[in-house]
Amino acid sequence: MTNITFKFNRQKAIETILFFANRVSEPTRLKVMKLIYLADKTSLEKYGRFISGDTYVAMKHGPVPSCSYDLVKSSQVDYAFKSDGNNVVPVRDYDVNEFSK
Repeated sequence: MTNITFKFNRQKAIETILFFANRVSEPTRLKVMKLIYLADKTSLEKYGRFISGDTYVAMKHGPVPSCSYDLVKSSQVDYAFKSDGNNVVPVRDYDVNEFSK
């Protein structure tokens, strides 16, 4: 079996967080992380790679994208979103140009 390594793309992770935080009701950390997991799972199946190259860790409520989770836990990220308790509060919409077609 071959080990596949991914390089984390911070800006793409921020845009992915924004994508989901702007489109779901009550975007909690848990909900956004679960949606990123499902999107990454689909991306891996279709294209052989994760969206932002994140690394997953096992946590109490399932797999979590480690670097994205760290971004969401911070109080404010590049004026893109803020954390308010367990909620992710988007300050702007996502930039579609950060994603591949």
